[in-house]
Amino acid sequence: MDKQMSRLWQRVDPAARAAFFSCFLVGYLAHLFAFANLIPNADGLSRVYDPQQMTVSGRWFLHYASALNDFTQMPAAIGLVTMVLLGLAAALTVDILKIRGRVAAGLWGAIMAAFPCLGYTFLYMFTASAYALAILLSAGSVWLARRGDKWSLLGPVLLVYTHSSVTQAFVVTAGMFGGMSLYGTVTKRDLTGMGNFLMMGLFGIIIASIVNIFLASSMMDFVISCIGVLIFTGLTAYDTQKLRAFGMNAPVDDATAMRRGALLGALELYLDFINLFLMLLRLFGGNRD
Repeated sequence: MDKQMSRLWQRVDPAARAAFFSCFLVGYLAHLFAFANLIPNADGLSRVYDPQQMTVSGRWFLHYASALNDFTQMPAAIGLVTMVLLGLAAALTVDILKIRGRVAAGLWGAIMAAFPCLGYTFLYMFTASAYALAILLSAGSVWLARRGDKWSLLGPVLLVYTHSSVTQAFVVTAGMFGGMSLYGTVTKRDLTGMGNFLMMGLFGIIIASIVNIFLASSMMDFVISCIGVLIFTGLTAYDTQKLRAFGMNAPVDDATAMRRGALLGALELYLDFINLFLMLLRLFGGNRD
């Protein structure tokens, strides 16, 4: 086991490792005061007493990206997760910008960690990890677009896999999606607790997938795909129940709120279907090569 981990570690670019650790350590020290103290503000109090405010204000994904704070209000824990996400973003940007050498990569990581705007972000600790995730996803998008990875866009799937594999994965996805949507509609069990757990699992596989970009481990890719199938299957039932509850409790006299809620619910179910399809295709799809 130790030898396997050592081989995987050696496959990671030394410059990327330097950028990650530099960003993490410098960032945690530079913002230690914010991580060691709970700094109250009006927005933070509003978050506690009205957790749906970010959704109705238009920043709908911020509510889900900040799911970590539903489990802890400890600035040290949120800061730890935030700096890990920023460290991964620094590692990606090193490859994007073609920065070579550990010293240069380490300096780049330190610059990202100590950037003044982060200090302002940590005044609103309840969203810090969400904005760090946004930076990581932005860096990952550029990295994938530049690399031309087959998972960067849904369209090239039809060019990579055989038509029979795509058809089989689609049929299985449609069956699982329909079954879980039906379960979410008819069940009397409250799936809210399961939904929070699944959202944390979703962030976990996102981070694991980004790490595996550097490790290129087929076993890790298989495990991520298996867990991803379970997560998106559960999220289908959870999002369906949430949309049904919204339809029953939505204010009839507020057409804007009803339209916004319906669009948001449809978007969530669409993303569940697409991601479930991609995970199943990664597991069972036959490559044209």
